[in-house]
Amino acid sequence: MITPMKWDLLQALEDTLIDFVRQTAARWTERLYWAVSLSRKKWLRETQLLEEECGKFRADFLWLGSKPSEFINRAAKEVVQIIDKYDRNNGLHLTTTADKEIHKHICRCMLEAALFPTITDWHIKNDTSEFTKELMVLLFPCLPNMKCLRVAEDMPSRCSWLLANNIRMLNHLQEFYFPIGCSRHVLIELGKHCKQLKRLSVMSSKHVDDSSVNHLLKLRNLVFLNVDGTHVTPKGYSRLLCNLPKLRNITWANRVDDVLLNITKDEIQTVKSLIGTVRNALTIVLKCPFITHLSLFAVKDNLSDLKELNAVTEFTLVDCDSDIGNLAEVLHGIGPKLKELDLSNVTNVSIRDVTKCCTHLEILSLDCCKFTQSGEKPFDPQLPHFQNLASLELRANRWYGDFHSYLRSYVNLKVLTARCIPDLDDVAVVSVLQSNGFQNLKEFSAQDCGFLSMISVSLLVENCGNLHLLKGVGTWSGIQKEDMPEVYRKASYADVPITVVP
Repeated sequence: MITPMKWDLLQALEDTLIDFVRQTAARWTERLYWAVSLSRKKWLRETQLLEEECGKFRADFLWLGSKPSEFINRAAKEVVQIIDKYDRNNGLHLTTTADKEIHKHICRCMLEAALFPTITDWHIKNDTSEFTKELMVLLFPCLPNMKCLRVAEDMPSRCSWLLANNIRMLNHLQEFYFPIGCSRHVLIELGKHCKQLKRLSVMSSKHVDDSSVNHLLKLRNLVFLNVDGTHVTPKGYSRLLCNLPKLRNITWANRVDDVLLNITKDEIQTVKSLIGTVRNALTIVLKCPFITHLSLFAVKDNLSDLKELNAVTEFTLVDCDSDIGNLAEVLHGIGPKLKELDLSNVTNVSIRDVTKCCTHLEILSLDCCKFTQSGEKPFDPQLPHFQNLASLELRANRWYGDFHSYLRSYVNLKVLTARCIPDLDDVAVVSVLQSNGFQNLKEFSAQDCGFLSMISVSLLVENCGNLHLLKGVGTWSGIQKEDMPEVYRKASYADVPITVVP
Protein backbone atom coordinates (compact mmCIF):
# COMPACT_ATOMS: atom_id res chain seq x y z
CA MET A 1 0.00 0.00 0.00
CA ILE A 2 1.31 3.44 -0.96
CA THR A 3 1.07 5.87 1.97
CA PRO A 4 0.49 9.61 1.38
CA MET A 5 4.15 10.27 2.22
CA LYS A 6 5.39 7.68 -0.27
CA TRP A 7 3.01 9.07 -2.87
CA ASP A 8 4.40 12.57 -2.38
CA LEU A 9 7.95 11.22 -2.73
CA LEU A 10 7.06 9.36 -5.93
CA GLN A 11 5.42 12.49 -7.31
CA ALA A 12 8.49 14.56 -6.44
CA LEU A 13 10.73 11.98 -8.14
CA GLU A 14 8.60 12.02 -11.29
CA ASP A 15 8.64 15.82 -11.37
CA THR A 16 12.44 15.76 -11.02
CA LEU A 17 12.81 13.27 -13.88
CA ILE A 18 10.47 15.26 -16.12
CA ASP A 19 12.45 18.40 -15.34
CA PHE A 20 15.64 16.55 -16.23
CA VAL A 21 14.23 15.44 -19.61
CA ARG A 22 12.96 18.97 -20.28
CA GLN A 23 16.29 20.59 -19.42
CA THR A 24 18.20 18.07 -21.56
CA ALA A 25 16.05 18.84 -24.61
CA ALA A 26 16.33 22.58 -23.92
CA ARG A 27 20.14 22.33 -23.78
CA TRP A 28 20.18 20.49 -27.09
CA THR A 29 18.24 23.25 -28.84
CA GLU A 30 20.35 25.95 -27.14
CA ARG A 31 23.48 24.35 -28.56
CA LEU A 32 21.93 24.38 -32.03
CA TYR A 33 20.94 28.05 -31.63
CA TRP A 34 24.50 28.85 -30.60
CA ALA A 35 26.07 26.85 -33.43
CA VAL A 36 23.92 28.33 -36.21
CA SER A 37 24.75 31.82 -34.96
CA LEU A 38 28.45 31.11 -35.60
CA SER A 39 28.51 29.38 -38.96
CA ARG A 40 26.83 26.72 -41.07
CA LYS A 41 29.89 24.51 -40.64
CA LYS A 42 29.63 24.75 -36.87
CA TRP A 43 25.89 23.98 -37.03
CA LEU A 44 26.49 20.90 -39.21
CA ARG A 45 29.11 19.63 -36.78
CA GLU A 46 26.77 20.22 -33.83
CA THR A 47 23.96 18.26 -35.48
CA GLN A 48 26.31 15.29 -35.92
CA LEU A 49 27.33 15.41 -32.27
CA LEU A 50 23.75 15.74 -31.13
CA GLU A 51 22.60 12.81 -33.24
CA GLU A 52 25.09 10.58 -31.40
CA GLU A 53 24.12 12.11 -28.07
CA CYS A 54 20.39 11.54 -28.66
CA GLY A 55 21.04 7.87 -29.41
CA LYS A 56 23.14 7.53 -26.27
CA PHE A 57 20.50 9.31 -24.17
CA ARG A 58 17.80 6.92 -25.36
CA ALA A 59 20.01 3.90 -24.63
CA ASP A 60 21.13 5.15 -21.21
CA PHE A 61 17.62 6.06 -20.08
CA LEU A 62 15.75 3.14 -21.58
CA TRP A 63 14.79 2.24 -17.99
CA LEU A 64 12.46 5.25 -18.01
CA GLY A 65 10.23 3.16 -20.24
CA SER A 66 9.37 1.03 -17.20
CA LYS A 67 7.84 4.04 -15.45
CA PRO A 68 4.06 4.59 -15.39
CA SER A 69 2.77 5.65 -18.79
CA GLU A 70 1.32 8.94 -17.51
CA PHE A 71 4.78 10.04 -16.40
CA ILE A 72 6.29 9.17 -19.81
CA ASN A 73 3.39 10.91 -21.56
CA ARG A 74 4.08 14.12 -19.64
CA ALA A 75 7.79 14.04 -20.39
CA ALA A 76 7.19 13.50 -24.12
CA LYS A 77 4.74 16.44 -24.26
CA GLU A 78 7.42 18.72 -22.77
CA VAL A 79 9.92 17.72 -25.44
CA VAL A 80 7.36 18.21 -28.24
CA GLN A 81 6.82 21.81 -27.07
CA ILE A 82 10.57 22.51 -26.96
CA ILE A 83 11.15 21.15 -30.47
CA ASP A 84 8.12 22.99 -31.82
CA LYS A 85 9.49 26.25 -30.42
CA TYR A 86 12.94 25.53 -31.86
CA ASP A 87 11.49 24.86 -35.32
CA ARG A 88 9.47 28.09 -35.28
CA ASN A 89 12.55 30.11 -34.35
CA ASN A 90 15.09 28.39 -36.56
CA GLY A 91 13.43 26.27 -39.24
CA LEU A 92 12.01 29.20 -41.18
CA HIS A 93 15.49 30.67 -41.69
CA LEU A 94 16.79 27.62 -43.55
CA THR A 95 16.83 28.13 -47.31
CA THR A 96 18.36 25.07 -48.97
CA THR A 97 16.62 21.72 -49.26
CA ALA A 98 19.66 19.98 -47.79
CA ASP A 99 19.66 22.16 -44.66
CA LYS A 100 15.94 21.69 -44.20
CA GLU A 101 16.38 17.90 -44.33
CA ILE A 102 19.22 18.08 -41.78
CA HIS A 103 17.03 20.26 -39.55
CA LYS A 104 14.18 17.77 -39.85
CA HIS A 105 16.46 14.84 -39.11
CA ILE A 106 18.02 16.31 -35.95
CA CYS A 107 14.59 17.38 -34.64
CA ARG A 108 13.36 13.85 -35.22
CA CYS A 109 16.36 12.48 -33.33
CA MET A 110 15.72 14.77 -30.36
CA LEU A 111 12.04 13.87 -30.17
CA GLU A 112 12.67 10.16 -30.67
CA ALA A 113 15.12 10.22 -27.75
CA ALA A 114 12.23 11.08 -25.41
CA LEU A 115 9.82 8.46 -26.78
CA PHE A 116 9.43 5.08 -25.12
CA PRO A 117 7.15 2.14 -25.96
CA THR A 118 5.07 2.69 -22.80
CA ILE A 119 3.60 5.94 -24.13
CA THR A 120 -0.16 5.43 -24.44
CA ASP A 121 -1.52 8.93 -25.15
CA TRP A 122 -0.47 11.03 -28.17
CA HIS A 123 -2.05 14.44 -28.77
CA ILE A 124 -1.26 16.31 -31.99
CA LYS A 125 -2.43 19.78 -30.98
CA ASN A 126 -3.74 22.71 -32.99
CA ASP A 127 -1.05 25.08 -31.76
CA THR A 128 1.87 22.98 -33.02
CA SER A 129 3.44 23.78 -36.38
CA GLU A 130 2.90 21.69 -39.51
CA PHE A 131 6.53 20.59 -39.18
CA THR A 132 5.96 19.27 -35.63
CA LYS A 133 2.68 17.61 -36.58
CA GLU A 134 4.48 15.74 -39.35
CA LEU A 135 7.24 14.60 -36.98
CA MET A 136 4.67 13.34 -34.47
CA VAL A 137 3.06 11.21 -37.17
CA LEU A 138 6.33 9.89 -38.59
CA LEU A 139 7.33 8.65 -35.13
CA PHE A 140 4.33 6.33 -34.76
CA PRO A 141 6.71 3.30 -35.06
CA CYS A 142 8.21 4.38 -31.70
CA LEU A 143 4.76 4.21 -30.08
CA PRO A 144 3.55 0.62 -30.60
CA ASN A 145 1.46 0.64 -27.42
CA MET A 146 -0.44 3.86 -28.11
CA LYS A 147 -4.05 3.57 -26.94
CA CYS A 148 -5.37 7.10 -27.43
CA LEU A 149 -4.66 9.38 -30.41
CA ARG A 150 -6.06 12.92 -30.64
CA VAL A 151 -5.48 14.79 -33.89
CA ALA A 152 -5.68 18.55 -34.41
CA GLU A 153 -8.69 19.98 -36.22
CA ASP A 154 -6.37 22.00 -38.49
CA MET A 155 -4.29 19.00 -39.59
CA PRO A 156 -2.72 19.93 -42.97
CA SER A 157 -3.61 17.64 -45.88
CA ARG A 158 -0.06 16.28 -46.16
CA CYS A 159 -0.02 15.35 -42.47
CA SER A 160 -3.44 13.75 -42.83
CA TRP A 161 -2.11 11.67 -45.72
CA LEU A 162 0.92 10.63 -43.64
CA LEU A 163 -1.42 9.76 -40.78
CA ALA A 164 -3.42 7.41 -42.99
CA ASN A 165 -0.23 5.70 -44.18
CA ASN A 166 1.26 5.30 -40.70
CA ILE A 167 -1.79 4.40 -38.62
CA ARG A 168 -1.21 0.73 -39.41
CA MET A 169 1.53 0.84 -36.76
CA LEU A 170 -1.06 1.41 -34.02
CA ASN A 171 -2.52 -2.06 -33.57
CA HIS A 172 -3.41 -1.41 -29.92
CA LEU A 173 -5.27 1.86 -30.52
CA GLN A 174 -8.49 2.09 -28.49
CA GLU A 175 -9.46 5.77 -28.85
CA PHE A 176 -9.18 8.01 -31.92
CA TYR A 177 -10.41 11.61 -32.14
CA PHE A 178 -9.99 13.50 -35.42
CA PRO A 179 -12.68 16.20 -35.85
CA ILE A 180 -13.15 18.24 -39.05
CA GLY A 181 -10.13 16.93 -40.98
CA CYS A 182 -10.58 13.16 -41.04
CA SER A 183 -10.88 11.47 -44.42
CA ARG A 184 -12.21 8.23 -45.88
CA HIS A 185 -8.60 7.13 -46.46
CA VAL A 186 -7.91 7.34 -42.70
CA LEU A 187 -11.04 5.30 -41.91
CA ILE A 188 -10.05 2.64 -44.46
CA GLU A 189 -6.74 2.14 -42.63
CA LEU A 190 -8.47 2.17 -39.22
CA GLY A 191 -10.83 -0.54 -40.39
CA LYS A 192 -7.92 -2.68 -41.59
CA HIS A 193 -5.49 -2.32 -38.70
CA CYS A 194 -7.14 -0.96 -35.51
CA LYS A 195 -9.53 -3.74 -34.54
CA GLN A 196 -9.32 -2.92 -30.83
CA LEU A 197 -10.74 0.59 -31.33
CA LYS A 198 -13.49 1.38 -28.82
CA ARG A 199 -14.05 5.14 -29.17
CA LEU A 200 -14.02 7.10 -32.44
CA SER A 201 -15.02 10.68 -33.23
CA VAL A 202 -14.70 12.21 -36.69
CA MET A 203 -17.38 14.85 -36.18
CA SER A 204 -17.72 17.62 -38.79
CA SER A 205 -15.33 15.86 -41.20
CA LYS A 206 -16.80 16.62 -44.62
CA HIS A 207 -14.75 13.93 -46.37
CA VAL A 208 -16.49 11.22 -44.34
CA ASP A 209 -19.69 10.01 -46.02
CA ASP A 210 -21.72 6.87 -46.65
CA SER A 211 -18.81 5.37 -48.60
CA SER A 212 -17.00 5.20 -45.24
CA VAL A 213 -19.73 3.13 -43.56
CA ASN A 214 -18.47 -0.27 -44.72
CA HIS A 215 -15.02 0.51 -43.32
CA LEU A 216 -16.48 1.65 -39.98
CA LEU A 217 -18.47 -1.58 -39.76
CA LYS A 218 -15.17 -3.47 -39.50
CA LEU A 219 -14.58 -1.83 -36.10
CA ARG A 220 -16.67 -4.34 -34.16
CA ASN A 221 -15.50 -3.23 -30.72
CA LEU A 222 -16.74 0.35 -30.99
CA VAL A 223 -18.78 1.46 -27.98
CA PHE A 224 -18.72 5.19 -28.90
CA LEU A 225 -18.96 6.70 -32.38
CA ASN A 226 -19.51 10.32 -33.42
CA VAL A 227 -20.10 11.01 -37.12
CA ASP A 228 -22.28 14.06 -36.45
CA GLY A 229 -21.73 16.90 -38.91
CA THR A 230 -20.15 14.61 -41.52
CA HIS A 231 -21.75 13.69 -44.85
CA VAL A 232 -22.95 10.36 -43.47
CA THR A 233 -26.71 10.27 -44.12
CA PRO A 234 -29.38 9.21 -41.60
CA LYS A 235 -29.69 5.93 -43.52
CA GLY A 236 -25.92 5.35 -43.35
CA TYR A 237 -25.87 6.14 -39.63
CA SER A 238 -28.77 3.77 -39.00
CA ARG A 239 -26.74 0.97 -40.67
CA LEU A 240 -23.95 1.61 -38.18
CA LEU A 241 -26.35 1.57 -35.23
CA CYS A 242 -27.93 -1.69 -36.38
CA ASN A 243 -24.71 -3.54 -37.16
CA LEU A 244 -22.09 -2.43 -34.62
CA PRO A 245 -22.97 -4.79 -31.77
CA LYS A 246 -21.43 -2.85 -28.87
CA LEU A 247 -22.31 0.74 -29.80
CA ARG A 248 -23.76 2.59 -26.81
CA ASN A 249 -24.39 6.13 -28.08
CA ILE A 250 -26.40 8.11 -30.62
CA THR A 251 -25.10 11.62 -31.39
CA TRP A 252 -26.96 13.49 -34.13
CA ALA A 253 -27.45 17.27 -34.20
CA ASN A 254 -30.13 17.09 -36.89
CA ARG A 255 -33.47 15.40 -36.28
CA VAL A 256 -32.69 12.06 -34.68
CA ASP A 257 -36.13 10.83 -35.82
CA ASP A 258 -34.72 10.50 -39.35
CA VAL A 259 -32.08 8.10 -38.06
CA LEU A 260 -34.33 6.08 -35.77
CA LEU A 261 -37.04 5.61 -38.40
CA ASN A 262 -34.44 3.95 -40.68
CA ILE A 263 -33.54 1.38 -38.03
CA THR A 264 -34.88 -2.02 -39.00
CA LYS A 265 -34.66 -3.53 -35.51
CA ASP A 266 -37.59 -3.17 -33.11
CA GLU A 267 -35.23 -1.60 -30.58
CA ILE A 268 -31.51 -1.04 -29.98
CA GLN A 269 -30.79 -2.54 -26.60
CA THR A 270 -27.13 -1.52 -26.37
CA VAL A 271 -27.66 2.25 -26.77
CA LYS A 272 -27.46 4.03 -23.40
CA SER A 273 -26.82 7.64 -24.47
CA LEU A 274 -28.67 9.86 -26.95
CA ILE A 275 -27.80 13.44 -27.93
CA GLY A 276 -29.80 15.28 -30.59
CA THR A 277 -32.96 17.07 -31.63
CA VAL A 278 -36.32 15.35 -31.90
CA ARG A 279 -39.81 16.05 -33.16
CA ASN A 280 -41.57 12.82 -32.18
CA ALA A 281 -40.40 11.78 -28.71
CA LEU A 282 -42.24 8.47 -29.02
CA THR A 283 -39.64 7.37 -31.59
CA ILE A 284 -36.96 7.54 -28.89
CA VAL A 285 -39.12 5.59 -26.46
CA LEU A 286 -39.78 2.81 -28.96
CA LYS A 287 -36.29 2.47 -30.46
CA CYS A 288 -34.10 3.30 -27.44
CA PRO A 289 -36.04 2.20 -24.34
CA PHE A 290 -32.92 1.52 -22.28
CA ILE A 291 -31.10 4.85 -22.54
CA THR A 292 -29.71 6.24 -19.28
CA HIS A 293 -28.29 9.56 -20.59
CA LEU A 294 -30.58 11.78 -22.66
CA SER A 295 -29.65 15.22 -24.05
CA LEU A 296 -32.09 17.13 -26.27
CA PHE A 297 -31.80 20.64 -27.69
CA ALA A 298 -33.80 23.08 -29.82
CA VAL A 299 -37.02 21.34 -28.81
CA LYS A 300 -40.21 22.76 -30.33
CA ASP A 301 -42.57 19.82 -29.81
CA ASN A 302 -44.30 17.92 -27.00
CA LEU A 303 -41.91 15.64 -25.11
CA SER A 304 -44.48 14.03 -22.81
CA ASP A 305 -43.89 10.53 -24.24
CA LEU A 306 -40.44 10.59 -22.64
CA LYS A 307 -42.12 9.91 -19.30
CA GLU A 308 -42.09 6.21 -20.32
CA LEU A 309 -38.28 6.04 -20.25
CA ASN A 310 -37.65 4.16 -17.02
CA ALA A 311 -33.85 3.97 -17.13
CA VAL A 312 -32.87 7.64 -17.62
CA THR A 313 -30.62 8.92 -14.81
CA GLU A 314 -29.16 12.00 -16.54
CA PHE A 315 -31.33 14.42 -18.52
CA THR A 316 -30.18 17.57 -20.34
CA LEU A 317 -32.59 19.96 -22.05
CA VAL A 318 -31.38 22.98 -24.05
CA ASP A 319 -33.37 25.74 -25.80
CA CYS A 320 -36.93 24.81 -24.98
CA ASP A 321 -40.18 26.26 -23.66
CA SER A 322 -41.22 24.13 -20.69
CA ASP A 323 -44.92 24.50 -21.49
CA ILE A 324 -44.54 23.53 -25.17
CA GLY A 325 -42.28 20.59 -24.31
CA ASN A 326 -44.53 19.61 -21.40
CA LEU A 327 -41.52 19.33 -19.11
CA ALA A 328 -43.74 18.94 -16.04
CA GLU A 329 -45.19 15.66 -17.34
CA VAL A 330 -41.76 14.42 -18.40
CA LEU A 331 -40.37 15.04 -14.89
CA HIS A 332 -43.35 13.32 -13.28
CA GLY A 333 -42.35 10.24 -15.23
CA ILE A 334 -38.54 10.19 -15.18
CA GLY A 335 -37.87 12.57 -12.26
CA PRO A 336 -37.82 10.00 -9.41
CA LYS A 337 -34.89 8.12 -11.00
CA LEU A 338 -32.88 11.14 -12.16
CA LYS A 339 -29.45 11.64 -10.62
CA GLU A 340 -28.49 14.64 -12.75
CA LEU A 341 -30.65 17.33 -14.39
CA ASP A 342 -29.27 20.10 -16.63
CA LEU A 343 -31.61 22.78 -17.97
CA SER A 344 -30.12 25.45 -20.24
CA ASN A 345 -32.05 28.33 -21.80
CA VAL A 346 -35.37 26.76 -20.84
CA THR A 347 -38.31 29.11 -20.26
CA ASN A 348 -41.39 28.77 -18.02
CA VAL A 349 -39.65 26.32 -15.70
CA SER A 350 -41.61 25.46 -12.56
CA ILE A 351 -39.01 25.06 -9.82
CA ARG A 352 -41.65 23.39 -7.67
CA ASP A 353 -42.08 20.65 -10.29
CA VAL A 354 -38.32 20.08 -10.16
CA THR A 355 -38.25 19.90 -6.34
CA LYS A 356 -41.35 17.71 -6.15
CA CYS A 357 -40.57 15.20 -8.92
CA CYS A 358 -36.76 14.88 -8.82
CA THR A 359 -36.58 13.20 -5.43
CA HIS A 360 -33.19 11.50 -5.77
CA LEU A 361 -31.40 14.19 -7.75
CA GLU A 362 -27.72 14.65 -6.83
CA ILE A 363 -26.65 17.30 -9.37
CA LEU A 364 -28.81 20.17 -10.65
CA SER A 365 -27.63 22.73 -13.21
CA LEU A 366 -29.84 25.68 -14.20
CA ASP A 367 -28.33 27.89 -16.90
CA CYS A 368 -30.05 30.97 -18.35
CA CYS A 369 -33.50 29.67 -17.42
CA LYS A 370 -36.66 31.67 -16.79
CA PHE A 371 -38.91 30.47 -13.99
CA THR A 372 -42.63 30.77 -13.39
CA GLN A 373 -43.94 32.27 -10.14
CA SER A 374 -43.17 29.84 -7.33
CA GLY A 375 -45.91 31.31 -5.09
CA GLU A 376 -45.60 32.64 -1.56
CA LYS A 377 -45.60 29.25 0.15
CA PRO A 378 -42.04 28.55 1.41
CA PHE A 379 -40.15 25.55 0.18
CA ASP A 380 -40.13 22.49 2.43
CA PRO A 381 -36.53 21.46 3.26
CA GLN A 382 -37.86 18.03 4.31
CA LEU A 383 -38.64 17.13 0.69
CA PRO A 384 -36.35 14.31 -0.52
CA HIS A 385 -35.11 16.59 -3.31
CA PHE A 386 -33.66 19.09 -0.84
CA GLN A 387 -32.27 16.33 1.37
CA ASN A 388 -30.44 14.52 -1.45
CA LEU A 389 -29.06 17.24 -3.73
CA ALA A 390 -25.26 17.53 -3.38
CA SER A 391 -24.34 19.96 -6.17
CA LEU A 392 -26.23 23.04 -7.41
CA GLU A 393 -25.06 25.17 -10.34
CA LEU A 394 -26.86 28.41 -11.19
CA ARG A 395 -26.02 30.77 -14.04
CA ALA A 396 -27.82 33.91 -15.25
CA ASN A 397 -31.28 32.67 -14.30
CA ARG A 398 -34.35 34.91 -13.99
CA TRP A 399 -36.17 34.19 -10.75
CA TYR A 400 -39.75 34.97 -9.79
CA GLY A 401 -40.22 34.12 -6.13
CA ASP A 402 -38.35 33.73 -2.85
CA PHE A 403 -34.81 32.80 -3.85
CA HIS A 404 -33.67 32.80 -0.21
CA SER A 405 -36.31 30.24 0.80
CA TYR A 406 -35.30 28.07 -2.14
CA LEU A 407 -31.56 28.21 -1.47
CA ARG A 408 -31.69 27.62 2.28
CA SER A 409 -33.81 24.48 1.76
CA TYR A 410 -30.77 22.60 0.41
CA VAL A 411 -29.69 21.36 3.81
CA ASN A 412 -27.13 18.82 2.57
CA LEU A 413 -25.62 20.81 -0.29
CA LYS A 414 -21.89 20.19 -0.78
CA VAL A 415 -21.13 22.31 -3.86
CA LEU A 416 -22.70 25.64 -4.84
CA THR A 417 -21.61 27.25 -8.10
CA ALA A 418 -23.24 30.54 -9.10
CA ARG A 419 -22.54 33.01 -11.86
CA CYS A 420 -24.46 36.20 -12.73
CA ILE A 421 -27.09 35.58 -10.03
CA PRO A 422 -28.04 39.00 -8.55
CA ASP A 423 -30.16 37.33 -5.84
CA LEU A 424 -27.08 35.70 -4.35
CA ASP A 425 -25.79 38.43 -2.05
CA ASP A 426 -24.85 39.03 1.59
CA VAL A 427 -28.51 38.93 2.59
CA ALA A 428 -28.96 35.52 0.95
CA VAL A 429 -25.85 34.12 2.68
CA VAL A 430 -27.02 35.46 6.06
CA SER A 431 -30.50 34.01 5.48
CA VAL A 432 -29.16 30.56 4.61
CA LEU A 433 -26.72 30.40 7.52
CA GLN A 434 -29.31 31.64 10.03
CA SER A 435 -31.47 28.70 8.94
CA ASN A 436 -28.53 26.34 9.60
CA GLY A 437 -27.95 25.85 5.90
CA PHE A 438 -24.59 25.14 4.23
CA GLN A 439 -23.58 22.86 7.12
CA ASN A 440 -22.09 20.33 4.70
CA LEU A 441 -20.89 22.82 2.10
CA LYS A 442 -17.41 22.06 0.73
CA GLU A 443 -17.18 24.41 -2.25
CA PHE A 444 -18.68 27.89 -2.61
CA SER A 445 -18.14 29.56 -5.99
CA ALA A 446 -19.82 32.88 -6.81
CA GLN A 447 -18.79 35.05 -9.76
CA ASP A 448 -20.41 38.33 -10.79
CA CYS A 449 -23.34 37.85 -8.45
CA GLY A 450 -25.14 40.30 -6.11
CA PHE A 451 -23.43 42.40 -3.45
CA LEU A 452 -21.11 40.02 -1.60
CA SER A 453 -18.55 41.35 0.88
CA MET A 454 -16.30 40.42 3.79
CA ILE A 455 -19.50 39.72 5.73
CA SER A 456 -20.13 36.65 3.58
CA VAL A 457 -16.48 35.61 3.73
CA SER A 458 -16.48 35.75 7.55
CA LEU A 459 -19.79 33.94 7.93
CA LEU A 460 -18.88 31.18 5.48
CA VAL A 461 -15.49 30.58 7.11
CA GLU A 462 -16.94 30.59 10.63
CA ASN A 463 -20.07 28.51 9.98
CA CYS A 464 -19.14 26.05 7.25
CA GLY A 465 -16.81 23.60 8.94
CA ASN A 466 -16.36 21.46 5.82
CA LEU A 467 -15.60 24.32 3.42
CA HIS A 468 -12.31 23.87 1.54
CA LEU A 469 -12.79 26.04 -1.58
CA LEU A 470 -13.91 29.67 -1.86
CA LYS A 471 -13.93 30.76 -5.50
CA GLY A 472 -14.72 33.97 -7.38
CA VAL A 473 -14.02 36.32 -4.47
CA GLY A 474 -12.15 38.67 -6.79
CA THR A 475 -15.42 39.42 -8.62
CA TRP A 476 -17.39 40.29 -5.46
CA SER A 477 -18.50 43.91 -5.63
CA GLY A 478 -18.10 44.34 -1.87
CA ILE A 479 -14.47 43.26 -1.84
CA GLN A 480 -11.68 45.49 -3.12
CA LYS A 481 -8.20 44.47 -4.16
CA GLU A 482 -6.79 45.67 -0.83
CA ASP A 483 -9.23 43.37 1.02
CA MET A 484 -7.77 40.18 -0.49
CA PRO A 485 -4.97 39.72 2.10
CA GLU A 486 -7.64 39.70 4.82
CA VAL A 487 -9.65 37.12 2.84
CA TYR A 488 -6.58 34.86 2.63
CA ARG A 489 -5.87 35.38 6.34
CA LYS A 490 -9.39 34.38 7.38
CA ALA A 491 -9.30 31.35 5.12
CA SER A 492 -5.96 30.17 6.51
CA TYR A 493 -7.25 30.25 10.10
CA ALA A 494 -10.29 28.07 9.39
CA ASP A 495 -10.53 24.66 11.07
CA VAL A 496 -9.83 23.14 7.67
CA PRO A 497 -7.56 25.37 5.52
CA ILE A 498 -9.61 26.91 2.72
CA THR A 499 -8.26 27.44 -0.77
CA VAL A 500 -9.19 30.89 -2.09
CA VAL A 501 -9.43 31.39 -5.87
CA PRO A 502 -10.02 35.06 -6.80
